Amino acid sequence: DYTGSEGAWPATPYPTFTFTSDTESPTVASTAPADGATGVAVDETITVTFDEPMDSSTIDKSTIKLQRDENKAWVVGEVSYDSSEWTATLDPDGDLVKGKVYKIIVTTDVKDEWGNSLAAEYNSTFTVETVDDKTVSGSETISADSEYGTLTVTGTLTLDGKTNGKIT
Repeated sequence: DYTGSEGAWPATPYPTFTFTSDTESPTVASTAPADGATGVAVDETITVTFDEPMDSSTIDKSTIKLQRDENKAWVVGEVSYDSSEWTATLDPDGDLVKGKVYKIIVTTDVKDEWGNSLAAEYNSTFTVETVDDKTVSGSETISADSEYGTLTVTGTLTLDGKTNGKIT
């Protein structure tokens, strides 16, 4: 039996709580390389930063992807998430191919800590640096840094920066 100072129940016998919930979809705040970047290094690590904390169990190889745009080949690599920076990282297993366009894809299966999905798939593209101009004289083995392997040249090879060349 409770009685207040004037013999009646207090107006609010218990504390009042207010609850709010997040119903907003997360967004991609930025990527590195940035959308439209050119001259990206072949050993670049890809990062995707979100605008809020994400559910780390939804960030993996199936939701953060890298695709070579020309032939739609998926780039194999490890995906991790840094909850203190709200950033996912995709570290490719090997070098990217010079002169090629790549697409970063973040699927709608990525969710924030409150279970909200990305509203739409996110896409961003970038271009890897091109082959440097180079002249080789004599007999020398050079790396063409391409998907085709190593080239042995006798004479002079001139590359034009786009993996095209001529032997003289």
